[in-house]
Amino acid sequence: MLKRIKSQKAQMPSHIKTISHFRSLIIVFILSISFSSLVQSANWVEVVGKSDLSAGTKVARRMALVDAYRKAIEEGGLVKVSSKTTVRDFELLADVVTAKASGYINSYEILSEGISKIDSSFYSIKIKAEIVDSSEKNKKALSTLIDVIGTPKILFLISSNENSSEDIIRSAEHNFAQIFNQVGYEVITSDLISGLEALTTKDLINARKGEIQALKKIAALSQSDLILTGHISTQLNEMSGGTDIKAKVGVVTLSSKVLSPSNGKIIDVSNSQEKFMSLQASSTLHATEKSIKKAVKKIANKFKWRIPKLLTQAPKIIQLTINKINFVNNQAFIKKLQSINGINHVEFISWKKNISHAQLSVEFIGPKENDIAQSISMLNSKLKVLNLSNNTIEVTF
Repeated sequence: MLKRIKSQKAQMPSHIKTISHFRSLIIVFILSISFSSLVQSANWVEVVGKSDLSAGTKVARRMALVDAYRKAIEEGGLVKVSSKTTVRDFELLADVVTAKASGYINSYEILSEGISKIDSSFYSIKIKAEIVDSSEKNKKALSTLIDVIGTPKILFLISSNENSSEDIIRSAEHNFAQIFNQVGYEVITSDLISGLEALTTKDLINARKGEIQALKKIAALSQSDLILTGHISTQLNEMSGGTDIKAKVGVVTLSSKVLSPSNGKIIDVSNSQEKFMSLQASSTLHATEKSIKKAVKKIANKFKWRIPKLLTQAPKIIQLTINKINFVNNQAFIKKLQSINGINHVEFISWKKNISHAQLSVEFIGPKENDIAQSISMLNSKLKVLNLSNNTIEVTF
């Protein structure tokens, strides 16, 4: 009987064999198409970014990297960005990694960099960037953008009601900081700022309460780009099911805000609420801490994606010192300053006639003072940047 079945299989009609072979080819073709589409979902582009050296090599290098990043986005077909880097450009760069474009730059490799051989007044940097065709959020792409825009520094300050200990507050700050640090942000907690000489315990207490002057002082001392505050509220109730066993039912609410370091203005808010139940008094603290950690994780995972965009909405104030300028030219210079994209307001502070020295207060919006310093230096070919820090720029003619 078995031999008969084998002989029948061997004598299979030729047209059935052909159909079977054809089906196999189709399966192989579909698999090859699927594999090909996976391989082609990412591609590499090589671009050269450049920046004027008038604001110094350090500033020029970062701006050249931003320019290269922008060009890679354009060449990869993700989004069209203007050739002049502005505040709007940073918004578009942020959109690329927050799923508003049809892809993102997953990573990049610096191939060469240095003062341009063609024009020694420019710094150039050549990169090879990996463009991924996907609308999904990608942590590596976010880290790449954070690196390109200069590693923003975030200050975390958490407060709570009377039910929460200092240890719980510090733990919440550290949980926030850890999530942000994992994607490349520079982070500051109350532990790190407590050693600053000009900072008092009262300053920290007032800052946690939300007092603007204290927040501004700590942000200036720590050179923070944004402030993230949070308030933890814990409510505990006792529940009994008609037996001797009584359970603790609790609700943890975390209300968070992102603030501008220059004026304490609220830029964004987010809230999270977690419920828990504990059958033993000894485990109530652990349940509370666990719920706080969950609430922190939810808010941190939201804000870590929003920060690049929020940096374009946070006004900053810097003190601009201008050397070798007379009063008349200073007035004309102020008008030119107000025309720079990103500068909201320029206020005259003082002018010293004997040394031709002027001081201005400049409010601007943008990720870094470097961008403003470069824009200022390009107002006049004789203008040079002497000093640049987190909240001061000194230039001279």
